[in-house]
Amino acid sequence: MVDSQIGPTKEDIYVARMLRKSTKKIILAANKADNKDWTDFNFNQLGFGDPFTVSATSGRNVAELLDLIVENIGKAVEEEQQEQQEEELPPRRIAIAGRPNVGKSSLLNAFLGEKRTTVSDVPGTTRDAVDTLIEYDGTKYILVDTAGIKKRYKYDEQLDYVTIKRSEQAIHRSDLVILVIDGSVGATSDDQHLARYIADEGKACVVVVNKIDLVEDKAALEENLSHQLRFIDYAKRVNVSALTGKNIIKIFPHIVAALKSYNDRITTGRLNRWLAQVTDKQPPNVHKGKVLKIYYVTQAITRPPTFQFFVNDIDAASESYMRFLENNLREEFELEGTPVRFSRRQHR
Repeated sequence: MVDSQIGPTKEDIYVARMLRKSTKKIILAANKADNKDWTDFNFNQLGFGDPFTVSATSGRNVAELLDLIVENIGKAVEEEQQEQQEEELPPRRIAIAGRPNVGKSSLLNAFLGEKRTTVSDVPGTTRDAVDTLIEYDGTKYILVDTAGIKKRYKYDEQLDYVTIKRSEQAIHRSDLVILVIDGSVGATSDDQHLARYIADEGKACVVVVNKIDLVEDKAALEENLSHQLRFIDYAKRVNVSALTGKNIIKIFPHIVAALKSYNDRITTGRLNRWLAQVTDKQPPNVHKGKVLKIYYVTQAITRPPTFQFFVNDIDAASESYMRFLENNLREEFELEGTPVRFSRRQHR
């Protein structure tokens, strides 16, 4: 970073000499360029070509600079992976979770087309997490059939505690969770507890409502699910019957879409073009006597997608407006089946 208003200094030349010894990609940025895309000074002597002009004060070209940085990081990672000849990424882990006796093992058997796990009417038949490798549309996945999860005060014995902790660990290590609900009963407080756990862990999710052939009042069931599973309202729901195989084929397309969204990275340029459009259409309301100004937004990490908003005042951002932005962002970038996290940072 150099000062576009005073030109190269002795310190700049000294630092540039050290950086030229590095094999890393160097981006030369010239700050304090408030209203022009060039500088009156010759920075080519530093050996890094023409500088990228920005203004930290106004935010001008900052998003574009971040895009350039992310692009070069991506190229560097790809080159490093090629040099190291890394092995193929391991299969994505998918945990099948739910209360005891909701049909988790039956669902796994329906996926496989054969009986691989014990199925019984007795709750708690599956006592441990069971890993099974499966291939769908040329991609391999590991399905983990977990023991049924109950609230802590409902443990009947020490074995319950151990198996449930293993199930929670399986969810923690997974990329996506298939939450299985017994449609004939509806979502219970235990299901709500599990939904909150999945959301807190930041996992992609698909809700599978099993035993749908036993449901008479589907409207009442939908209302029940919307309320009890509100912590994972981002998850797509699929009504199935693991026993008859009804709609089983519809589950994996949602899994694929959710995993794609979970791992997606959106460029800073696209994000800020979206932000300009949405804030122009629906400007922030006055909150606590303050008016929110969002300078720019960038995606910090994936798995799950996490976005950082640089604002004039953190307290000026109301939860309702941030929720509006989240819903709009999901729609714009088709983020299906994944949690989305926002953070606010005061711009200096």
